Amino acid sequence: MRVTLQPLRPSDAAAVVAAEDEATVRWLSGGRSTVEGTADFVRRLDREAEQGAAKRAFGIWLDGACVGTVDYDPDVTDGLEPGDVNIAYGVAPRVRGRGIAVRAVELLCEVVRERGIGGRAVIRADVRNPASTRVAEKAGFTYLRDVTSSTERQDDGAPVTLRVYGRELVHGSRPGGGATDPEGVSCRLAAPGDDEILRRALHMAWRWDREWDEADFRHHVSRDAPDLYVDHFGMRAGDTGILAMATGPDERPIGAAWYRYFSNDRHREGFVDECTPEIVLAVGPEHRGQGIGGLLLERLLDLARRRGVARLSLHVDLGNDRALSLYRSRGFAPVSQTRKGLVMSLQMQLDSDAGAHDSA
Repeated sequence: MRVTLQPLRPSDAAAVVAAEDEATVRWLSGGRSTVEGTADFVRRLDREAEQGAAKRAFGIWLDGACVGTVDYDPDVTDGLEPGDVNIAYGVAPRVRGRGIAVRAVELLCEVVRERGIGGRAVIRADVRNPASTRVAEKAGFTYLRDVTSSTERQDDGAPVTLRVYGRELVHGSRPGGGATDPEGVSCRLAAPGDDEILRRALHMAWRWDREWDEADFRHHVSRDAPDLYVDHFGMRAGDTGILAMATGPDERPIGAAWYRYFSNDRHREGFVDECTPEIVLAVGPEHRGQGIGGLLLERLLDLARRRGVARLSLHVDLGNDRALSLYRSRGFAPVSQTRKGLVMSLQMQLDSDAGAHDSA
């Protein structure tokens, strides 16, 4: 399953209209759409963007088909605080329950973060729409407050009560949910531009039985050899990663965990098949034994589960008892043996989501 976002185009109008149902109308659009009206709406968004408006809309694409929409709008104020960016989405009923909405929201959060549009993404869900609150929670948002809408009305004219969820996009972001980050540590999603961090983490994983050697690392990267685990991370479909950062004035990365999909003709040691992404995990030598590796793995597994990944694999050296113990404790089991280690895999139990929420 490959979920991607593409800027919404007038030519997508027919697919957007086909994705509507009663839930979409009730929680998102407020009325039935037409192909012509939807195409005009997209063209209007484009004109407003050229004039300085900040709202952007994207089609949600699954395996070559547009199955919904998602948008961000930092100009929404109803229930939001300065620096917040409103997120709205809707997916077709035929693809609900597969993590599509969750993945689309996560991808859009990364777009907002990379563009520096705001410090926090916000989803506002009508309190009568529990499906939307579940999507927010699965996408790493946390409950903030309930507010009485100043713009939205129920059928009887009474104001709508909005349940507001937020996700920090800079510091304190909680990708993957789960327990609170340990004191002095924060986690964030890996993104395009984090190649240097990932290369260092990969070097730590390879040299797991040694202290960090900066000269050795610099010598390795100076060869400029292609690296399937890291090159252009975040630009390929399915790339997903978590970074552990030491907080404070000198914030710095102290660990990372990520996965990528590989092909039959281009892959690494932990490859099982083209449908199974391979994990890499590493923690800096001075931070091992503090639960950071387990935290990273739990966050990564949670993201994979919500993104519909059915199975994960990895390679671990036979002498790396700490890593073997960690992976076995999370359910990984050996599937084959290499010259130096084991290929292990984990069969996932997938989450589901529902399809639409209010756009406000």
